[in-house]
Amino acid sequence: MSMIANPKKNIVVDKSMSEIKTAIDKIPDYFQKKYTLAKKNELLNLFTFEALEFLSLGVFVDINLNFVSETKTDIIIEVRRKVGAFDQSHEVSKANKHIESMFNGISELIINPNAQPKKKDGCYIATSVYGSYEAPEVIVLRNFRDNYLKKSILGVAFINFYYSTAPTIVKVTKNMKLFNVVVKKILDKFVARLQHRM
Repeated sequence: MSMIANPKKNIVVDKSMSEIKTAIDKIPDYFQKKYTLAKKNELLNLFTFEALEFLSLGVFVDINLNFVSETKTDIIIEVRRKVGAFDQSHEVSKANKHIESMFNGISELIINPNAQPKKKDGCYIATSVYGSYEAPEVIVLRNFRDNYLKKSILGVAFINFYYSTAPTIVKVTKNMKLFNVVVKKILDKFVARLQHRM
């Protein structure tokens, strides 16, 4: 298989470099730690974030700022695999989603520096089964995600996999009563174990 060049995109924006740097500094909180700062070079105006996912144990997202004028800055965003090189079109599609997310996040943080963290729709399947995002069982599962799964590489990989597949599963199984009954029984047992351990 042949290697594919790292996905990259650049755009010149009518904002000063300092405004953009301020927005970039807020990326980890805005995305609720989906992207963590791996490296920062103030001299070269280069910021590298990492995101964990099944794709090659994650990716690096490089943001490079180039001065155009006092009120214009060129933003270049490139996505690299942590291991190996891109060689599949679906990998490039995923990488392009990272680029799009970063540009959207930076844009929102430039326009509204106090933008609230981007909320993830969590616990899709549990919310569907229990009928409410605030159901006690769903809250237990969210706490398990936040207090345990998010603290390990495998846990974060599972969370990312879950968020990428669960919405489709919920759509497909929404009216399947038997599926929901079976899933609810499984989740009830799991939640009971979690409550017993906490």
